[in-house]
Amino acid sequence: PVYKMGQMFMYDLYQSQYNMKEFCVFSLDDVDATFEKIIQLKYNQTIPLKGKGYGLTVTPLPAGHMIGGTIWKIMKVGEEEIIYANDFNHKKERHLNGCELEKLQRPSLLITDAFNATYQQARRR
Repeated sequence: PVYKMGQMFMYDLYQSQYNMKEFCVFSLDDVDATFEKIIQLKYNQTIPLKGKGYGLTVTPLPAGHMIGGTIWKIMKVGEEEIIYANDFNHKKERHLNGCELEKLQRPSLLITDAFNATYQQARRR
C-alpha cells in the first residue's frame, strides 16, 4: 500500500503543479519509470545487495512512527551491523505497534536523530 500511495502522491503533485503553471520538471511517464525501478520489501525481509553493495544485506524493520516508516538494518555478513533509525517510536499507538528495539542488540553503529529528545508525551488515562 505504501508503494501505491507514494505513486499516487507523485501523480497528484504533478497534476497540481501542472494545473497552476507550465510544469516540465518531470512527467507522469517519469514517475512510472521511476516506480518500476523500486524493489518492494516487506518488514523483516532481508535482501542481498548487488554491484558495489555486494556482500551487504539490508532489512527493513517497522519504525512504529508512521505507515511505511522504516528502520534499516544494514549488515556485512559476519562483520558489521549498522542500524539507521532516524525517526522511530518505541511505544504502541492506537494505529501502529511501536518499533521493536529489543531485536536490535548491540549494533556496530546506530545512526539516529534527537528531534524529539525533549518531547514529553502526555500521560494516558
